[in-house]
Amino acid sequence: MAVIGVFGFYAGHAAFDYERQRYFVDDDAVRRADIAINEALGGINFLDVVVQAPAGKDLLTPNALAQIAQLRNDMQRLPLVAKVSGIDQYLSLMHSVLTGAAAGALPESVRAPGQYLFLYEASGAPEDFKQEISYDYDKALLRAQLSTDRYSATSNTVAALESMVGSWSNESGLRAEVSGRVAVNNGWMDQLANNHFIGLGLASALVLFTALIVFRSFVFAALAMMPLVVGVLAVYATMGLLGVDIAPATSMTTAIATGLGVDFGIHLISHLRRRLAAGDDIATAMQGDYQVVARACFYSAVALGVALAVICISSAPPLWWFGMLVSVGAIGSLFGALVIVPGLLATASRVASWRVHQHA
Repeated sequence: MAVIGVFGFYAGHAAFDYERQRYFVDDDAVRRADIAINEALGGINFLDVVVQAPAGKDLLTPNALAQIAQLRNDMQRLPLVAKVSGIDQYLSLMHSVLTGAAAGALPESVRAPGQYLFLYEASGAPEDFKQEISYDYDKALLRAQLSTDRYSATSNTVAALESMVGSWSNESGLRAEVSGRVAVNNGWMDQLANNHFIGLGLASALVLFTALIVFRSFVFAALAMMPLVVGVLAVYATMGLLGVDIAPATSMTTAIATGLGVDFGIHLISHLRRRLAAGDDIATAMQGDYQVVARACFYSAVALGVALAVICISSAPPLWWFGMLVSVGAIGSLFGALVIVPGLLATASRVASWRVHQHA
């Protein structure tokens, strides 16, 4: 039980997280380039806000531009944000250059924003502002550059921006929605964190239900589940010990461990149940043919673990994690089947014997 306690301790340190750089080895050219570009530009992890004007209107009005500028300035103060760009910056710059207005000032004339863009397009490339504002001027993009895309760090920033955008939309009369790769990452990680254990619990419940149908006994079904429980716990413990994130690439390993672990339990408990039904006591039932079945489970788990561990030779970290974690799940399930289950049976046998002596 001390081993189970150690597994539980490290399993408690496993955490939901995701960071793109961790999916490449340290000396990978892609990772080095990503780090260099992030340092040079203050971050290339994009968190966007799409602003849309009411139907039949556009955003090239002094009031709409002032509202967009306010939202951009508020976004700039969020944690991890290095820079926020938007169409209001370019129009402000043109207004300052053409009229001598103070830096940061926006045009107050109703026609001025449209005239500035027309003037620019007459001498420059018309598509220069295609990322900042749509051709019909009814949608604009505010792009925040974050210093990291790590889920554990950005989740609070994304949540704060979503709250900010909701309040801003109600006050400004414009509609705004959060988008961008960082928001997408947070969206799927939120879904994973919210549903991961629900899915694992449902899978375990279905396995238990199947074991109940097979054995027609809750005690035997629960014993058959023990290798599964130990295998899954070993996977989480390995994640916590080695700092492997629970992410899309690794979350499936616990479900696989569930399927691997129940096999050993069913084989051993089925044989034990037949021996007990034939009149053997627990000590006798766990001798002879039971050891042959246990030996078969041992070789099966070792062969499976070694075969999956071969994946660890890959140069892609997600494949390392997958191979290692599924191998750990197989060996952990074997430990549960050959050590934990016999230990529980021996304890139950001693307790039963003690009660008989007490009543005698």
